[in-house]
Amino acid sequence: MRLQRRKCKSFSVKFFIQKVCNGAQTILITGVNLYEQVFHYVPLSKKLRHGEEMQYNILSYGAVGDGVTKCTQAIQAAIDACAGSGGQVLIPAGRFLSGTLCLGSDMELHLESGAVLISSLEEADMQDLTGAYQDDNKDSGWEGGCFLHACHIRNLTISGAGIIDGQGCKIYYEDDADNGLKECPMNIRGFRPRMTFLEDVENLTIQDVTFRDAAFWTLHMAGCRNVRIDGIKILNNDRGPNNDGIDPDCCKNVIICGCIISGGDDAIVIKATGPMFQKYGNCEDIVIEGCILHSRSSALKIGTETHGNIRNIMVSNCILKDCSRGIGIWSRDGGEISDIHIHHITGNTLRYA
Repeated sequence: MRLQRRKCKSFSVKFFIQKVCNGAQTILITGVNLYEQVFHYVPLSKKLRHGEEMQYNILSYGAVGDGVTKCTQAIQAAIDACAGSGGQVLIPAGRFLSGTLCLGSDMELHLESGAVLISSLEEADMQDLTGAYQDDNKDSGWEGGCFLHACHIRNLTISGAGIIDGQGCKIYYEDDADNGLKECPMNIRGFRPRMTFLEDVENLTIQDVTFRDAAFWTLHMAGCRNVRIDGIKILNNDRGPNNDGIDPDCCKNVIICGCIISGGDDAIVIKATGPMFQKYGNCEDIVIEGCILHSRSSALKIGTETHGNIRNIMVSNCILKDCSRGIGIWSRDGGEISDIHIHHITGNTLRYA
């Protein structure tokens, strides 16, 4: 029998919150208003100067925008020259292929309109993360390394009208697992790095840029503090496995606003993974507002990884389009989820094969 897609009726949030509770774990939804609390002490990222003398154009360091030449060394040289200066690394129009890039403090990575920064899919080009993190979750993907990496830095901005491309289309393939319906997740082959891994960044701003076709998690922030994600687009294959949109992992003081996110896995998932909880503690004080989310999993998920507590979360004024689940709250690993406030949410669900 062929399974058919069925569009559900519009929902109100009280019917759309999924609560999953294992054993003695508890979930509390208290309706605490967090706006005043969060906005009171979340600063904007340090404003960077954009004078001509503070701009580091990657073309000046030997980058070639043909989409074929690997520009890792040239782009990294521009980043290293800029880091600490308060300046801007400029990715101009063109297609720039690169391996792992390590970002620094007091800098902005800016992608002009027409710029495409492309992640290599060759393992030799990627920073290996397997030795740095021990995790019992087989889906954490440390063996894949990452494209854009930052660790233990301050005052980082990623901005612009350009595109960061993960080349997921070369990883996913159709195996006809649902007999031609083309609704279930596609299969995967080859090496697939996460698009970003930003660890312990204080004062992080990501604005306007488009992340496209991630092969694994798109925007993974771990242990970051004072974060503003504003007006970005994440446009992933909506049948791609593990291509989460935004993953705040043991982060604090986070604002996510005005974003459009589409993918096969969770659009936004707030979590406390084991390795990050051991280093950075609980995940708390997060505002999500004015976003449009599409996912064949959950539009917003709180959990599943709950090695630490997750608390003080506000979600409002969002549209959830054609999602398998709207909002899922899952406590699995011993942490407590509390002080969650969700209001003014609209959208619909679909049942997929």
